[in-house]
Amino acid sequence: MKMEKTATKPAPVRRTARRPARHTARTARGGSPLWPALLGLQILFLAVLTFSAGGHTLDGDAAKVCAHLRGIWESGSLLVPDWQYITTMELDCALLPALPFYGLTHDPVLAFHLADLVLIGCWVGVILLLFRRLGEPVQYGCLACLLVLLPYEFAMLGYWNMMFLNAAQYGLKVLLPLLLAALLLDARRRPSVSAWVLLGLLLAGVLCTSFSSGVYVAGCGLAPVLAAAAWKWLRGRLSLTLYRGCCAGGTLAAALAGLGLNAALDIHTKGNAMTLITADQFWGNAGRCLAAFFRLFGGLPGSSVEVLSAAGISALLRLLLAAALVAGAVCLPRAMGVWKVLPEGAVFLGTIFWWNLAVLLLTDTTYGDPFFEYRYHLMGAVPLLLLLALWAQRWPLLQPGRLRAAAALGGSVLVAVLAVVCDADAAKAIDASTENEAQYALCQAVEGMEGIQDVFVEYNAGGAEICAALDGDHRYIIYMANMHSTLTYDGYLADTDATAYQGPALLALPTGAKLEDNIQSYLAGQFRFVSTVGGYDLYRCDTAPLLDGAVGLAFGSRGLDYCDSYEYQYAGTMDQRRHLLTDPIGGTVVERRGLELCRTASITLDYTVTAGEGQVGSLELWQGDKRLASAPLESGGSTATLTDLPAGEGYTLKVTMNPDATADLGSFLFEAQ
Repeated sequence: MKMEKTATKPAPVRRTARRPARHTARTARGGSPLWPALLGLQILFLAVLTFSAGGHTLDGDAAKVCAHLRGIWESGSLLVPDWQYITTMELDCALLPALPFYGLTHDPVLAFHLADLVLIGCWVGVILLLFRRLGEPVQYGCLACLLVLLPYEFAMLGYWNMMFLNAAQYGLKVLLPLLLAALLLDARRRPSVSAWVLLGLLLAGVLCTSFSSGVYVAGCGLAPVLAAAAWKWLRGRLSLTLYRGCCAGGTLAAALAGLGLNAALDIHTKGNAMTLITADQFWGNAGRCLAAFFRLFGGLPGSSVEVLSAAGISALLRLLLAAALVAGAVCLPRAMGVWKVLPEGAVFLGTIFWWNLAVLLLTDTTYGDPFFEYRYHLMGAVPLLLLLALWAQRWPLLQPGRLRAAAALGGSVLVAVLAVVCDADAAKAIDASTENEAQYALCQAVEGMEGIQDVFVEYNAGGAEICAALDGDHRYIIYMANMHSTLTYDGYLADTDATAYQGPALLALPTGAKLEDNIQSYLAGQFRFVSTVGGYDLYRCDTAPLLDGAVGLAFGSRGLDYCDSYEYQYAGTMDQRRHLLTDPIGGTVVERRGLELCRTASITLDYTVTAGEGQVGSLELWQGDKRLASAPLESGGSTATLTDLPAGEGYTLKVTMNPDATADLGSFLFEAQ
């Protein structure tokens, strides 16, 4: 039987996009030691630069935390009695690691530098753990560490200061979401003891940051990691194990517990006070938000620079880095989908960035910087640096064969050049910084003056907090000349009350400022000019200076006010003793609205009647239209006292006088009962 020969038509060939082989850890195992070596050099450089600069790296915000560190050690409590908190409780920064070092050295600046080294070690450990869980070789984990540890900007609210210098206020905040991601990537059914220890440290950190800073870290960093894990689980890409359940559930419980504790203790933190922008603000906010991302890395300079100058080339390199980070985030879905060149766990890094960006686009974050509070980008930008390290080993795989080696070499050279430029710029910035020289000079001058304990630094002269960090043997207090009042930022509230000042003191004004323009004219005679030091004109008062700031009894157990204290209204004439000779017309001669009593208290006014017989007036405490207590002012008397006054707010304190009667009124003493 003859078989017919039939032609067979070949099946059509479907052309698909070229897809590189999926990268695995084996393809890079035993790779170049370049990145581990550069990482070691970077850590050594940061340590040498920081310790050699010492207090010259100190800025105003970090100095406030130095005072807090000293306060915690002296009080023996994390909740320092009568402490003024500004934005957070500062427990989720380098403060806690610095405590034992302060106990050994009693130098807050050195203690924070040592704590920063500990924090850097924690960052290296968490990043290497995360890359190991992603199945990545250690050298690319070292590349990621290097990218994170570069000092992109030396400024009070800049990258380096916020992450790894002085108090490092954002170092722990940004680290916690990455540690959570690393723990959620642990696929073992029976994790090791060390895994449970890491979980315990994570939960302690979450509790601490929620208690200290409110909802910020939970809402902007931990929530996107948990959301990404839930999405992966719903799609069947992540199995639910006991350990992962403890990570997710424990994180949520610790965050809620911290927030509850924050509310129970009535700690007012700025993280709980975010506000949404209005519709007409959206586009302006979006533009500032984008520019702020580039500002974070120094890609957009604050002033004009020539492109081909050293500063211009540095800015271009940083601009290129920021652009690469944004491009990596944009390409992440395709890299994990069509190209399949990034590991599944990379979704955690991208989610943190996009989530945080959405929060910044929709909330008002321009309260301090009129342009943008660009440090808020740290929460999302640092994960992108890790993502860039993942891209670094896979990007050459997307190039045609002849370009792969060139792409890998070019990328390595760019990173090395960027590291050299950032380190050189940081060293130059610190070397050129003269910000603290005036404070060093003032501290040295105070050290050489006999009997001085308190130094009042006028607010516009600046540096009171830095002086306090450099000199722990004297008290430096901010004096607001425009309000004739003392105040504190991150300090003891008691330091602003007149009862705290017992002996000779200095008043430091900006050089050239007139004494009579910065203090009540009737008090100016107490002060005499001493010298000019480091941009300060120093005036000495050899008696206890009659200055104050706190009013009423809003804290503690004792307070002292004068008839002209902050927001007191009076009718009459003040003398150099800060006594009031009342107006003979009579009526209300002293009034202070809005007083607060933190505890049941008494109020005592010392006085001398200068005209009139019998009862010439009265000391009164009101709440609204109700008079709560009254005590007579009588000729021949010396004090009037109100007792058993209940704790509360919104009180009004008054002194009334009869017509044609006058008195010499001294001070009001508030005492808890």
